[in-house]
Amino acid sequence: MNRGLTRRTVLGYAATSLALSTFTLPGCRRDEPVQLADALRLLVDNSPTFTEVGRAFLNENPTEDTASLTAWLTEALEWLPEGSGASLGPRLANAIRSDFTEGRTLPVSNWILSETEARWTALHALTMPAAG
Repeated sequence: MNRGLTRRTVLGYAATSLALSTFTLPGCRRDEPVQLADALRLLVDNSPTFTEVGRAFLNENPTEDTASLTAWLTEALEWLPEGSGASLGPRLANAIRSDFTEGRTLPVSNWILSETEARWTALHALTMPAAG
């Protein structure tokens, strides 16, 4: 088991995002999955382990794809950047905290992640630009 990324580290990524508390994407619509993926990617330090966790979730959940993950995260994060004025970072942190409080967790490669964390890492893995 790779211990490079723990639940605490993932939550740390979410907490770090509080520095982006004024981050919004003007002109984005709910049906633009690339926009949400790009916004969420800004909250990750490009950790290869973060991507590995996402790939593990995808291996264990082969029916998930960019569209399903985006739809799920859009709903969970109440993502409406064009009108909400609220940042994505605090919404993500609140969703993760709520998942754990309410017992909405998933086993992913010997870890227990919140549903939001698991899908966030999976979307990241699917939409990460190829290295090179």
